[in-house]
Amino acid sequence: MVATAWLAPATDPQTLQAFYRRVRPPGMWRATAAAAGADPAEPGRALRHGALSILLVAVTTYGLLVGLGTWIARPAEWLNALSWTLVGCAAVPFWWRRL
Repeated sequence: MVATAWLAPATDPQTLQAFYRRVRPPGMWRATAAAAGADPAEPGRALRHGALSILLVAVTTYGLLVGLGTWIARPAEWLNALSWTLVGCAAVPFWWRRL
């Protein structure tokens, strides 16, 4: 796949700009975004927001899994279960609005 990207002819800039306007992909599209008349910083910002959302979903999943699982398994310390459950619930609003 990488070899194809290097060996194949370059894609027409008009095609790339049309694709960018329609899809708005995150990542390394700064030059295409600028050529399409969009904010060149937006693709990088979208990538950072997406990565942060993934991290927060992981914190939510881990917190709820460990917190609620600890309540079900009856651990020695209930405070640990409560704290992980609260961490999981507290992270939800940060990624939920990005859906």
